[in-house]
Amino acid sequence: MGVNSVGGGSDWGVGMFPSTDVFSHPSDRFRVELCPNPDNFHQVVDRLSCPVDMQVAVAGAGKWSCLTREMVRCFNNRQQDKATMNQKILLWKEIYRAVRTEIDCGIFVFGSTFNGFGGSGCDIDMCLFPQGYSVGDKQWLTMVRRLLQQHCRHFIRGGVELISAKVPILKFFDREGGLEVDLSVNNPTSIRNTHLLYCYSQSDYRVRPLVLAIKLWAKDHKINEARFQTLSSYTLTLMVLHYLQCGVSPPVIPCLHRSHPQLFNPNSDIFSLPYTAIPFSSSNTMSLGELMVGFFGYYSDSGHFDPSRDVGSIRSGSILSAGDCERFARQHKLAPGQWSARLLLEEPFDRTNAARAVCSDQKWSLVRSTLEATYERIERSNIAGLTLEDLSSKKIKIH
Repeated sequence: MGVNSVGGGSDWGVGMFPSTDVFSHPSDRFRVELCPNPDNFHQVVDRLSCPVDMQVAVAGAGKWSCLTREMVRCFNNRQQDKATMNQKILLWKEIYRAVRTEIDCGIFVFGSTFNGFGGSGCDIDMCLFPQGYSVGDKQWLTMVRRLLQQHCRHFIRGGVELISAKVPILKFFDREGGLEVDLSVNNPTSIRNTHLLYCYSQSDYRVRPLVLAIKLWAKDHKINEARFQTLSSYTLTLMVLHYLQCGVSPPVIPCLHRSHPQLFNPNSDIFSLPYTAIPFSSSNTMSLGELMVGFFGYYSDSGHFDPSRDVGSIRSGSILSAGDCERFARQHKLAPGQWSARLLLEEPFDRTNAARAVCSDQKWSLVRSTLEATYERIERSNIAGLTLEDLSSKKIKIH
C-alpha cells in the first residue's frame, strides 16, 4: 500500500489522515465542553453577593427590631464576598486545565462556596468525577496530585498532600488568597446537597442571615466542631432549615423534596442541576430577630423537638421517629447504630444521620446546656434591647 504525503497529511488508502498538529491544537468542536462549567457560576456569585435590604428586614419587626438590625448588619459584613467567590472560580478553571491534560472528567465545587451559607474566609471543597476506565479513588487522586504538581506551581502554595482517610482527599493551599482546598472523588451526594441548600438559601431572604447568626453563636460557644463531637456547620444548617419548615407556622421555607421530586432525589443527574431560584413565597411575617429567638426555644428542653426520639427531616418536611429511621437503616444496611446518637437529623439524600458525630453524653450535655442557657437569657431579657452580644459566651456562662 503506497503512502503519499500531500499538504501535510498522508494518503492512507481512503481519504486523508490529518497531520499531527490537528491533535496537538484541536479546534473547539473537538473539545468536550467543561461540565459543570465554572463560567456558568458567575450568575450564582452575583446572587450570593447581594446584601440583605435593611429596610425590608426591619419593616414590621416591632420589638425585635434591634436584634433583627444586628443580624442583617452581621450578615452583610460577614458573608462570603464577591471577590473571593470569583477567585475560587479562577482556581477551579486552573485545576480543570491541569487535570484535563490527562483525565477526562467533571470537577465540581461543593459545600459552603456555592450553597449560600459560606461566611467570609470559608475554604473550597472540590469533587472530581472521572470518566472512562475504573480505578480506585486513591489512584485517581495520586494522578491528580502529580498533574497539579506538574502544571500548577504558579497558583498553589506549598505541597499537595494526599490524606489516606476512609474518604481520601488531596489538600493544598491557593497562593493568591491562602484558601485551603480539599479535593475528593466520586461523591455525588455532596453535589446534590450543595444544590439543595442553595435552593433553600434562595427561597426566602431570612434563611441565610439566620443560619449565619446561629453558626457564629455556636462557634463563639465552642460547640461548632464535629471532630470534637459537637455540631458541624452542616448540622447547624440542617437544624435551622428543619426549624423553618416545622418549628414555625406558617413555614418560612417549602419542602423541596415534596414540591419538586424530579429535581431533588437520590438519582438526579448531578451534571444538570439548575442553580436557579425556585419560586416560593412564604406567608410567615416573623422578623429575623423573632425567628432566632424561636430557634432556641424549639431546641430547648421545653421546646417542641425531643432529641431522644425526634428526627429532623428536611426531605419530608416533618419530624420522623428515631425507630423508623433505625429500621430503614437496618433494612438497607446503613449502619443502624448511628440512630442512637444524641442528635438526630436526616441527611436528605442518603438518609443517614447527619449529626452522627454527636455521640458523647458529655459533649451533648454541653450543647444542650448552651442552648438552654441562651434561651433562659432571652427569657429574662428586655426583648426590645436584646443584642447578639447578649447571646455571646461573654454574657452566658455554662456551668
